[in-house]
Amino acid sequence: MLVALLAIPLAGCGSGEPQNANAPSGTWSVLVEEWKFPKRQYLGTPTDFVLKIRNTDTRDIPQLIVTIEGLRMQVKQVGAASEIRPIWLTQDVDYANVTPYNSALASSFNMGPLAAGDVQTYKVALTPLRRGNHEVGYKLAADLFGDAKIVDPDDAPAEDTRTVAIDPTPQFDKSFFDEN
Repeated sequence: MLVALLAIPLAGCGSGEPQNANAPSGTWSVLVEEWKFPKRQYLGTPTDFVLKIRNTDTRDIPQLIVTIEGLRMQVKQVGAASEIRPIWLTQDVDYANVTPYNSALASSFNMGPLAAGDVQTYKVALTPLRRGNHEVGYKLAADLFGDAKIVDPDDAPAEDTRTVAIDPTPQFDKSFFDEN
């Protein structure tokens, strides 16, 4: 009886198609026409991470995945429930006219398809939480599993990084003090 009860939860494990069985494969070319993310930011002041992407390929990209790297950091702390600490808090994702898809990956956003020749702007509101200099960047892919690649016009991976300084001094609207 005990063996039969233990077998029931395991019955669904490992059966069926792999998760990426119907995932796209191939390589698509894009041009990142604009990447805006201020190199100096202030604690607690939301700022936009903006990518304007043109599909320069002759084929539609079935799903464009934007991964923002550097949003979290790993720390060593004895007794911590998690060694991962946020540097930026994701507040809002503006998919413009694109229907958003959910992703279980905390820093990856499935922006949906991008037709050949089309341009789409993606905006993610991020709030800095940890002062200091941090490396942040993006990587583009055509699926969550890594088999479909996105490259730039030079046939290099479509990715970039920069150093962002987060200042602990909050930025104030000086006009508030002038009016009062």
